Order: sequence, then C-alpha cells, then structure tokens
Amino acid sequence: MKIQRLTTTYKTKFDNLHIIPSRLELANVEKAIRNGNEAMHLRLFNIIDGLDGQYNFIFIDCPPIINTLTINVINVVDEIIAPIKIDKGAEKGLLMTIENSLQLLTVIDYISPFDHCSQW
Repeated sequence: MKIQRLTTTYKTKFDNLHIIPSRLELANVEKAIRNGNEAMHLRLFNIIDGLDGQYNFIFIDCPPIINTLTINVINVVDEIIAPIKIDKGAEKGLLMTIENSLQLLTVIDYISPFDHCSQW
C-alpha cells in the first residue's frame, strides 16, 4: 500500500496550493510508514523528494507527540514552526518540543548523516 494513496489532496483556488487535512486517514499514513521496507526515518523524505519541485513550501501539521510520522517530518523539514498558547505551561512545552526535536535530529544524523537543508 503506497502512502500517497492513503490521503486525499484537495486543490484550492491558488496555484500549487493543495491541502491534506488532518483526519483519521493520517493514522493509516503512520501505520504505512512503520510497515514499509525502507529505512523508517527516510520514508517521508523519499515521498517529498519525489515531488520534484512541484511546491515551494510544504507545511505539515503534526500532533504534539513523538511518533513515527513526527520523526519523519522532523527529518524532512528545513524549519519547525511551533505555535503555542500563551499561558504558564507554554514555555515548558515549547522547550520540550525544541529539546525533543534536537535529540531526534541527533539520532537521525547518526543513523543517516546528511545535511537536511541542502536536500532542498
């Protein structure tokens, strides 16, 4: 089962702006990433790399948990935008997100060292 077929992409009124809404289908993407034959942390990278310059930007919304999909997203992104709610716990949550992301990048670079940003 190919990951590309597990989600529905919706066109918008803007050229080259497509949306994949967060729905229960993404649980199937998570499962497909885990069960594939290639290195787990490279699966989403290979899919996005296969888009061959069709998009200038790709925004991927992830839940605030570390799972297979989140690991793959951290592996392919150039930047992470972490929206936060302004309250007492927000700073702690943001720091945890930054620390977890940096730890994952260290592990990913150890497994498969390459400059993530130079790929784009």
